[in-house]
Amino acid sequence: MVDQEDTLAPSPRRLVESLRDTGYSYQAAFADIVDNSIAAEANHVEVDIVESVFGGDVTVAFYDNGVGMDAQALREAMRYGSEKRPSPKSLGKFGMGLKTASTAFCRKLTVISKKDASFDAKCWDIDTIIERDKWVLLTPALEEYAEQIEKLKKISGSGNGT
Repeated sequence: MVDQEDTLAPSPRRLVESLRDTGYSYQAAFADIVDNSIAAEANHVEVDIVESVFGGDVTVAFYDNGVGMDAQALREAMRYGSEKRPSPKSLGKFGMGLKTASTAFCRKLTVISKKDASFDAKCWDIDTIIERDKWVLLTPALEEYAEQIEKLKKISGSGNGT
């Protein structure tokens, strides 16, 4: 018999830093992200790795022509512990890969997806989560990612993609 039941949420500030230290190699992290593209039925995936001209900062961008996500599906994909994928062939089993694979090496994860000619974006900014000690999922202005959106348009053509 239970006398009392409490809901005790973990501290986002502490948990997000712990999740960054899951032991991902670059190869495993890239494989998890490319697996998302394959699960989304992409037959074209490109990876851009760009170092800042001033050194230090590196941006890694993955582009695909998969089925894309609308705003609701993108929000779910960004959730830690998101719903299980229906395909048994997918590497994604726990809803953690995209987030932990990305944030193991970066402090900001932005996903832009095109579905039915509409673009949606969501962003996990580790520093914002730590500062506020809340799971703050940001919706960045698409104008900030004009270059990436243009490349996504080229890869996806008149179809969808992420």
